[in-house]
Amino acid sequence: GELLEQCRNRSLLQRLFPLTISCARPEVGRWQGQGTRACGYCYPCLMRRAALQRVGWDEGRAYRLDALAAPELLGHRVRGADLRGLLIGLKTWEEAPEEVTARLWLGGGEAEELLPQAEAQRLLAAGFEEIAEFFRDKGGSRVAAYLG
Repeated sequence: GELLEQCRNRSLLQRLFPLTISCARPEVGRWQGQGTRACGYCYPCLMRRAALQRVGWDEGRAYRLDALAAPELLGHRVRGADLRGLLIGLKTWEEAPEEVTARLWLGGGEAEELLPQAEAQRLLAAGFEEIAEFFRDKGGSRVAAYLG
């Protein structure tokens, strides 16, 4: 989201982004007699939507399935797994951010020089805030209830 927001040529970006795909499962539709298209429920699709929401370009209808408009998805064993994982990660971040940052390993040496711990935590905080805003704006009552 930050990258989209800071783009110097947003009008070009707005014209080009619909031609791109970030989906982990674009071929799923072929098995259902549909063309290749973003699934809408995998982790990359959800993260893309959160980023696009930040600049006001998110449209659930651009995906095979609008994960936030399909109430049954949250409970679906396979299709709901990435959504549940993202929601659990967000809830963990909001309730106990130290549990998330404890898993952050920068590797020391050159890696830590490139991205100091404080900067990594700032990126995490900004990213989780972007995801939280996306779910608040578009998640509906089932997502809100899942987050508690």
